[in-house]
Amino acid sequence: PGLRLPRRSGDRSRPRTAGEAYAMVMAARAGDPATERRPNETPAGHAGRLRREGRGSFALDLLAADYALERYAGAGLSAGETRRAVARWRRLRNGWPGGRARGAT
Repeated sequence: PGLRLPRRSGDRSRPRTAGEAYAMVMAARAGDPATERRPNETPAGHAGRLRREGRGSFALDLLAADYALERYAGAGLSAGETRRAVARWRRLRNGWPGGRARGAT
């Protein structure tokens, strides 16, 4: 009686922000030299390179833009844009142009 279990702070396997969504997509691509982000690439430059090579998608372009707004411009995204970023993560996690992401379910 009176003992309460700690509450979980949400599903940690699902991103809560555009920044987390982008980071999770990049983590899924880590170790694949054809699609991982190079150290000298911006998020937009990386997404553009992948599109030119036939390995990218418009969803990745938009997710990279959301990430840059959050991370570098300090802009807070609306709740709707955050939901769209998480939906982009879900699409990229489940299928990646030119092959499936590592660890995708």
